[in-house]
Amino acid sequence: MNCMMYIPTKPLHRFIEKFWIINDDALEYSAKIFPDGVVQMVVNLGSPYSVLGTDGKINHFAKGSLSGERMNPCSVKQERACHALGIRFRPGGAYPFFGVPMNELTQNVIDIEALWGASEVERFRERLWAASSPAAQCLVAVNTLLEKAGQNLQMNNTVEIALKYVLGMEEPSIRNIATTIGISHKHLLRQFDKFVGINPKALARIQRFQRSLKLLKYRADTEFVAPSQRLSLTEIAYESAYYDQSHFVHDFESFTGMNPTDYLQSISSKNTLPRFAENEYCPIRYYLHNLVGVSA
Repeated sequence: MNCMMYIPTKPLHRFIEKFWIINDDALEYSAKIFPDGVVQMVVNLGSPYSVLGTDGKINHFAKGSLSGERMNPCSVKQERACHALGIRFRPGGAYPFFGVPMNELTQNVIDIEALWGASEVERFRERLWAASSPAAQCLVAVNTLLEKAGQNLQMNNTVEIALKYVLGMEEPSIRNIATTIGISHKHLLRQFDKFVGINPKALARIQRFQRSLKLLKYRADTEFVAPSQRLSLTEIAYESAYYDQSHFVHDFESFTGMNPTDYLQSISSKNTLPRFAENEYCPIRYYLHNLVGVSA
């Protein structure tokens, strides 16, 4: 599998966490994707792929999709010719490029043609196909996003300030954050609905859950270590800022559909299918690349 990531520089670094590109004509990709606190756009250049939600509904995408914030897992499958460019937006960062309230996308995966129009999406894909390298494809994506945002390329100040508190706290108080910023509790929630898609407490829950995933992966990677020296589930719960193990298990089951013990067994087994992906396609080769101001 050939999969790479690119980190944007100014001005998109405030809005986008990273770009990823995957290209493998022989790859059959199947993964269960857990909530990760981001909105993600996929521009598909290979065979169609499907997304199965927890409601049992299967959506098929040929050109690409935009996945809103979610509180439940979903499954992604692509049978062959896996070739796509993905854009992972930071919390609150997707709004300038799509212009719709983010809560309208929450728990949904939308065809990108419904947002940008068929002709614009096809033009985007044609420019990606014509690009000479993965880096050049990322530059095409950068220029396209800058064109779409135009004069609206700015973060909402209230949300940007509030996010610093939310992402920096283990158990944020919405009222205290609103008071510190100087706005009402209800106004803060409305702003998060519009620009982020979920409320501050939900985002904090996802961040805490993501910390537990990393610790569970660490435990799975240290199976050879003596049991007395491994992290216990209780220790993982406390290290992830949960009140206790039962609170941890409840949240984990809500976000993944399985308990932590079953998840550990799944990622410890080399032959387990489907694969589980916390955040992105793996394996990844990282590149730090200047993605602004260079012609593709």
